[in-house]
Amino acid sequence: MRALSLLILALAIPRFALAQSTPDAEFCAGSAGTADDRSAACTRAITSGKLSTQSLVIMFIGRGLAWNGKGDYERAIADYNEAIRLNPQDALAFNSRGNAWWTKGDYERAIADYNEAIRLNPQGALAFNNRGTAQYYQGRFDAAAADLAEGSRLDPKYAPYSHIWRSLALFRSGNADLARSELQHARETLTKGEWPEPVMELLSGQINPSALLKAAENPDARKSKDQLCEAHFYLGEYHLLHNRPGEARTLLENAEQECPKTFVEYRAAVAELKRMSH
Repeated sequence: MRALSLLILALAIPRFALAQSTPDAEFCAGSAGTADDRSAACTRAITSGKLSTQSLVIMFIGRGLAWNGKGDYERAIADYNEAIRLNPQDALAFNSRGNAWWTKGDYERAIADYNEAIRLNPQGALAFNNRGTAQYYQGRFDAAAADLAEGSRLDPKYAPYSHIWRSLALFRSGNADLARSELQHARETLTKGEWPEPVMELLSGQINPSALLKAAENPDARKSKDQLCEAHFYLGEYHLLHNRPGEARTLLENAEQECPKTFVEYRAAVAELKRMSH
């Protein structure tokens, strides 16, 4: 699982926060099984009458994540609403609901929920990274760069993609030197040629677009498909940075068609194409 493209959905529910537990509650709070399996376990736990209020909050968040993973965003939002009603101080519930708005493309509501998650837990790296990508989609590049920097500072595990996104935000806000410095620092932490290091090389001007497409190839068909979709998106951004909107549009359209809808690159491609049409 990639660090940033799937972090919107990849929330680890803190099992230690379960004040009371049952086998269904443990399963609901985990990552095993299918989304249907988890939602069913969550429902059984919720209706068991055996859980404390805080454990119920975790169950509603867990079921919301299962709905979100199935693309049933309305049910997910309904469960997050219930979690928030039960505990208005739960930062994870707000962050999770923000993710549902994010996947629906409602970035203003997503940002509002991330704001509340950050207010409740200023050390929550995930909410900063999520808000940073939502800010980027809205064209607020300075704000995006600041959020992504804070997310990386609080928890470096979201690198290297957070560095790529921050560099893009810096490029778009006119801070090219700082963007290149960000990429250079990030590249030092990766093995030469290890994906997504070639993306950083492209944005730094070290390789050309053809080399990036070649680097995206992988013997693993799934990896190759995912990396190619990413490559098309980042090449689209590269052409936008070099004032080539025609080439950018074609590549962003490719990314929109190829990338899974849970990928940050998919949502960003949609947002970029929308901005270009205005």
